Amino acid sequence: MERNRGESRICEWFATVLVAAVFSYLLLEVKAHDGQAMTAEEKSKIRDQILEMFDHAYNSYMTNAYPADELMPLSCRGRVRGLEPNRGDVDDSLGKFSLTLIDTLDTLVQLLNKLEEFESGVKKILSDVRLDNDIVVSVFETNIRVLGGLLGAHVMADVLKQRGERMQWYRDELLYMAKELGYRLLPAFNTTSGLPYPRINLRYGIVNPLSRTGTESDTCTACAGTLILEFAALSRLSGERIFEEQARKAMDVLWEKRQKGSDLVGTVINIHNGDWVRRAGFLVSVTCFGEVENLRFAFTAVPQQLRIKAQLASDNRENSSIYNILFLMTDSGVGAGIDSYYEYLMKAYILLGDKVYLERFNTHYSAIMKYISQPPLLLNVHMHNPTVNVRSWMDSLLAFFPGLQVLRGDLKPAIETHEMLYQVTKQHNFLPEAFTTEFRVHWGQHPLRPEFAESTYFLYKATGDPYYLKVGQSIVEKLNAHARVPCGFAAVQDVRTGTHEDRMDSFFLAEMFKYLYLLFSEKSQLPIDIDDYIFTTEAHLLPVSLSTSQPPCQTNNTDPQALEDDLFSYSCPSAQTLFPNNPTFAKTIRDGYKYLTGVGRAQQASPVRGIELPLHDTGLEPVEFLKSMGISLTPLTELISASQGSASQLKLVAEVTQSPEHEEVVPLIVQLISPPFLGQTVLTAGPAKFGLDLTKQEHGVKGRIVKSSPYTACGSIENPVALQGHIALALRGDCMFAVKARRLQEAGAIGVIFIDHREGSSSAETPLFQMVGDGEPTDDISIPLVFLFSKEGAMLTNALQEQNNVDVLLLPKEKQLGKEKPEKLNIKFRLANDGDLAEGEMESTTIQLVLEPTESPTEMNTGTQETCSFPQDEPESGP
Repeated sequence: MERNRGESRICEWFATVLVAAVFSYLLLEVKAHDGQAMTAEEKSKIRDQILEMFDHAYNSYMTNAYPADELMPLSCRGRVRGLEPNRGDVDDSLGKFSLTLIDTLDTLVQLLNKLEEFESGVKKILSDVRLDNDIVVSVFETNIRVLGGLLGAHVMADVLKQRGERMQWYRDELLYMAKELGYRLLPAFNTTSGLPYPRINLRYGIVNPLSRTGTESDTCTACAGTLILEFAALSRLSGERIFEEQARKAMDVLWEKRQKGSDLVGTVINIHNGDWVRRAGFLVSVTCFGEVENLRFAFTAVPQQLRIKAQLASDNRENSSIYNILFLMTDSGVGAGIDSYYEYLMKAYILLGDKVYLERFNTHYSAIMKYISQPPLLLNVHMHNPTVNVRSWMDSLLAFFPGLQVLRGDLKPAIETHEMLYQVTKQHNFLPEAFTTEFRVHWGQHPLRPEFAESTYFLYKATGDPYYLKVGQSIVEKLNAHARVPCGFAAVQDVRTGTHEDRMDSFFLAEMFKYLYLLFSEKSQLPIDIDDYIFTTEAHLLPVSLSTSQPPCQTNNTDPQALEDDLFSYSCPSAQTLFPNNPTFAKTIRDGYKYLTGVGRAQQASPVRGIELPLHDTGLEPVEFLKSMGISLTPLTELISASQGSASQLKLVAEVTQSPEHEEVVPLIVQLISPPFLGQTVLTAGPAKFGLDLTKQEHGVKGRIVKSSPYTACGSIENPVALQGHIALALRGDCMFAVKARRLQEAGAIGVIFIDHREGSSSAETPLFQMVGDGEPTDDISIPLVFLFSKEGAMLTNALQEQNNVDVLLLPKEKQLGKEKPEKLNIKFRLANDGDLAEGEMESTTIQLVLEPTESPTEMNTGTQETCSFPQDEPESGP
C-alpha cells in the first residue's frame, strides 16, 4: 500500500519538485521570453495585488449578495433562483445553499491564511444553510462545488483544530453536512446502468411526483465521471462506503462502454442502457430515380466529402422516391462534456492509490494523443472513426488539459497547447468560449473560467520558466482592466466587444485566485504543505493520505491492454530526464508557435480542415450553423445512364470554404410610425442574405404587424386572413428561416420580422449577423426579412399588446425616417461701418444681418433647424 501511495505522490509533487538541483540553478540564468526572471519583490507585489482582487470580489459577494448563491456584479445584488429570469442549464448549479461561500471557504485557509474570515464563514454556513430545499439541481455541479467545498472546508477546519490555532469548538459539523448532501444525491444513481441522473430534487429526490425531474434519459460523460474524488473522500472520511461504491460503479460503466476500437468515449450517454447518444448530425433529402434496392452512406478518406450511395434496380426516371437521411455521429474530445472524466481517472489514482484508475487513464491518454491531439490543437473526432474531425472549433474548457499533461509528465505537448491558448488570449484578451482552428471567435462569451490559469500554474511548477509568471501577470492585468467592476468582477458577454454580463460564477473565487496566488508563491509562504493534497476539478484540496485509509476495491479491474508502457506510464520523470542540460527547452518549443494566430505576420490558414456537423445547441439553425463556419452543403446529382443492374452514385459533398473574418453586415431598423410612437421608437435589426433587399428600396417597406400562428411559423399557418397584406412576427427556432419565410409569404404576408428565442439577447451586446437560407434556392422568397434580438423583440410585442394596431417601417438604418441631414444656415452679425450704408438709410450705428451658406454642414441630432454662428474674430468685410 505504501508503494501505491509513493507512486501516487510522485505525480502530484512532480509539479513542484521535478527540476533537479543543478537544473534549477541553470534556470536562474534563463531569461523569460518576455524579459528577465521575476525578482522576489516583483512576485510579492503581484501576490498582494491578487489578494486585493480576491478581497474585492469576496467582500462584494458577502456585502451585497450573501446568502444568495451568487453575486450579480452589474446589478450589485444576489442571484436567487426563481427571482431572476431563467438562464436554462446554467441555473442548475444554484440550490439556495449560499453556493459562493461554500465554494470559497477552503481558499481562505489553504492559501490566503484568512483564518478569521474562514471561521466566520463556517459559522454562517452552519447557521444559515439548508440542504433540503425543494429545488432541482445538477448532480455534477452540486458535487464539485458544494460537496467538494464542504469537504475541503472540513479538512481545513480539522487542520486548524489539530494545530491548536483556531476552531477548537469544531466537531465535524461540515462533514455531517457533506454526508447529508451525499445521501440527498444518492437517489440519482438509481438507474439500470448505474450512471446517475443529471439532475435531482434536493428534497424529493427522483421518483417522487413532486420532484419535477427524473424524466431525463441522457447525461454527459463528465457529469457521470466526475464524482469519484468527492464521493470517495466522503466515504473515507465518514466511514460509509456507499458513496465511493456508487461513484466507482459509474466509472466502471464508462470504461466498459468506451469504443473498444479507438479507446475513446463519447460526449453524451444514455443513463438507462449505457448507449452513446449521437448528437452531431444533419438531415439530407435524397431523390432517387428508379427502384432502390440498397441505400447506404460512407465517409471517404477525405474528411471534407460525405458520399451517399444508392444501388438502383433500374434507371426508370419516372419512378422517383425521396429519402430523408439523418446522419448522426458520436463525437469525442477533451473539452466540454468529457474533460473532467479523464482528469478524475488520473487523480483517483493519486488520491486513492488504486492502480486500476491509472491503467485506464493511460489507455485513454494513448488514444487522445493518437487521434485528438493535433499539436498544438485538440480537435473533436468521430468516436467510431477517429481519423475524421467532426468540428473545426475548440471550446475553452480544454484549457485544463495542459495541466493534466504536466501531472503525467508529458511536457512537450502541454507547452505547445498552452502556448496556442496564450496566443488566443493575446488576440482577444480572454479565451472565447469557443474559437476556430484559425483562431477566430466562434462563441464570444468568457465567464471568467480558470482553466488557463490552472495550466499556467502547473507548467511553471514543472519547468521553473519565468515566462509563465509573465503569462500569469497578464491574466491578472486583463482581469483588472476588462472584467473588474465596482461590485466585483463581471463575466464578458463577448470578447470582441468587451461588453459585460451580470454574472460572477462561484468558480471564479474558488479557483481563479487560488491558482494565481499559488503561481506567485513559494512553498514556504503557504500555510499548508501543498504537496500533501490533490486538487479536485473545482480546486478543492483533498489529502492524499486518504490513499492509505482503506485498500482498493478488489473487483475493480481493468482488462490488460496491448499497450507498450512509455516513459510516463507509472511515474513522472523530471525535466532533467526529459531535456538533459537544456534549461531553455520550453522556450524552444514555444518559439514555433509565437506567430500562430497571425499576430506579427500575415495570417495563414490552418492545415487542419474537417467536416462540421451542425446539430449543436447553439441557437443556430443547422445550415446557418454550417455557413457561419464557412461550410456549405452542395447537393450534386450524378445520374449515369447504364444498363439494368448498373450502379449510380448520388453524392452530397460538404464543401469547406473560406469565410471572410469580418463580413460586413448592413444594419436595418424596425421603426414604429403609428401613434403614439410616430417614428420615435427605433429598433436595430439584422438582415437576411435572401428575400427583398431593403438597401435598394428608397422608402423601405411599411405595414401593420401581426403575430403568426403558430408563432414559430414552422407548421401550417393558422391565421392567413389576418396576415394578408401585413408584416408577420415569427419566433426563431424549430425550423429554418427560409422555411418560415416561404410559409408566411404564401399566407400573404408582405414582410417578416423574426424575433430571437434566446432570452436576454440584444443588439447592444451581440453582434448582428445575416440570416441564411436552407441550402435550397431562395429566389422564390421576395418579401423583406429582418431579425430582432429578444430585448428589441420584447419592445415590439409589448407595443402590439398595448396598442393592438402598430404600423412599422422596415428600412436600412442610414435611411431612418426623420434623420435626413438638415441644411445649416449661418447667421452673422456685424456693425456697419461708415460708407456701408445705402442712400436713404439712417446715418447711425445699425446691425446688418448677413446670410451665408455653410461650406460643410453638420448633421443635427433632431429635425431641421436654423443655427446662429457668432464669430469671435474681427468682423468680416463685405456682404
